Amino acid sequence: MSGSEGRGSTLPGAWSLEPGALQQQGLGHAAMDHHQNSGLQLEGFGLEKAAMGKERKEGQRRGKLMNLPYDILLEILSRLPARFLLQCRCVCKSWLTLVRDPRLAKMHLARASQHRNPSLIFNFRDNGTADLNLILNFHVNGNRVLYLFDLNEEGCEAVTIELPFLSSGSPNPFSILGSCNGLVCVARGFSLPSDPDIYIFNPITRECTMLPEPCIAHTSRADYAFGYHPATDEYKVVRTLFTGTNPLTGSYQTKVEVYTLGSKSWRRLEDTEFLLWASPSSLVNGAIHWLSGYHLGSGIYLIVYFDVGDEEFRVLDPPSELNPSREKGCASLVVLEGCLSLAYAPDDGGSLVVWVMKEYGVKESWTKQFVIQRGAVFPPMNYLQLLCLLKNGEILLEHTIKRLFCYNPNTKMVRHLAIHDLPNWIMHPTHTYVQSLVSLWTNNGAEE
Repeated sequence: MSGSEGRGSTLPGAWSLEPGALQQQGLGHAAMDHHQNSGLQLEGFGLEKAAMGKERKEGQRRGKLMNLPYDILLEILSRLPARFLLQCRCVCKSWLTLVRDPRLAKMHLARASQHRNPSLIFNFRDNGTADLNLILNFHVNGNRVLYLFDLNEEGCEAVTIELPFLSSGSPNPFSILGSCNGLVCVARGFSLPSDPDIYIFNPITRECTMLPEPCIAHTSRADYAFGYHPATDEYKVVRTLFTGTNPLTGSYQTKVEVYTLGSKSWRRLEDTEFLLWASPSSLVNGAIHWLSGYHLGSGIYLIVYFDVGDEEFRVLDPPSELNPSREKGCASLVVLEGCLSLAYAPDDGGSLVVWVMKEYGVKESWTKQFVIQRGAVFPPMNYLQLLCLLKNGEILLEHTIKRLFCYNPNTKMVRHLAIHDLPNWIMHPTHTYVQSLVSLWTNNGAEE
C-alpha cells in the first residue's frame, strides 16, 4: 500500500470523515454541509425508526391484551384504582369503551367496597380558631373545593377537587349531604332563607347534575338524605320539612318529597309522623335510616327508615339495653362492614358503646360489639363520631374539633390520624366515600 493510501485516505467515490480532507479535495464548505446534514438525517431516521419500533411493540402488547375474553378484561380492570382507570380511557377507543361499560363500574365498586378502605371527603369551613393568614395561604378558593383523602394511602396529601358548579369566588359555601357508591349529594347556599341548590356529583369522573326545584314550598327547615336501592338500581334524594306537632296525638308532622336521579321533577309523598332532622342519616340494605323520636318529649329512641325501593317509612327497634328514658346520652347511627350499627355515649363521656345489628331487621340480633373506654388520649366520648371500621380492625373516629383517631379494640391503643399538610380545622364534617366510576348518565334512563 502506497503512502497516499495510508490512514486518513479515501477510497474512490467515498467521503472522508475528516473536514480537512474534504477541503483538500477541493470540495469546500458546501460538501461539508452536505455531509453533516446527511449525518443528521441518518441520525433522525434512526430515532424515528426506534420510536416506530417502540410504538409497534406497545401496539402489539395492547393487541395481545385486547385479545383476552371481554369478561376477563373487565375482571382485570376492576382491580385498578378508579383514578387510574380514567387515564386508561385515553389509550384508544377500545379502552374507552371498556372503561365506560356500566358492568365495569359495578364490578369495580363491589371490589372496592369489599377489599379496600373507604376514602374521606370533607370541605373547608373555618371554625373561628384558624389564623386569617393561614386560611388565605392554605387555599384562597376553599369554599368551592372538595378534599378527598384515601385511607389506603396514609401519609399522603389530600386531593383537592374543584366543584364544577361553583364559580371562582362563589359567595355561598357548600355542604356535603351524603355520599353513595361514589356519588356525592351537595347543597349550595344552605344559609340562605330559600332552598339551596342541590347537586349530585361524582368527584372522580367529574360528572355533575343539578336537581330541579322542589315542589313543596320552603316554609320551614328542610333536610335532605341521599340513598340507593340495589334491586331497582335507582338513586334518590329525600327532602323532609318539619312543620310542627299534631295537637291531638302529640306526634310530629313532617312533609316529604322524593327525587329520582334521571327524572325531571320531585314527587310529593304522604306526610310522616316522625322527626327526621334530629340526626344524620345512614344508608344500609337499600334504606335510609335516622335515629328519631316518635312522640314529643318521650325520650325514647326509634330507628326510622325510608325504603328507597317502595318509598315507605318503617321503624326498627334499638337494642333492648339502650334506654335513654332512664339515662341521658348521645347516640348516632353508622354502617360498619355493611351492618347497621348504633354508637351510644352516656352524658358523663366515660365510654362509647357500639351495637351492631348482625341480621338486618331482627331486634334480637343486636350485639354489643365494642366498648371504648375514655383514656388519657381520648377526649370525652360524647364528642366523638364513629366513622367506619378499617380493614386492619381499627375503628376510625372523629372528634368535634375535627381531629381523627384510630382505635385498636384488641390492643386498646389510640393513634392520631394526621392528613399531610392539612390543618385540623379544614374538615367540616367528614364523610366516608368510595371512589368509583358510577355514572350519572347510565342509571335510571338518564341521558347525557
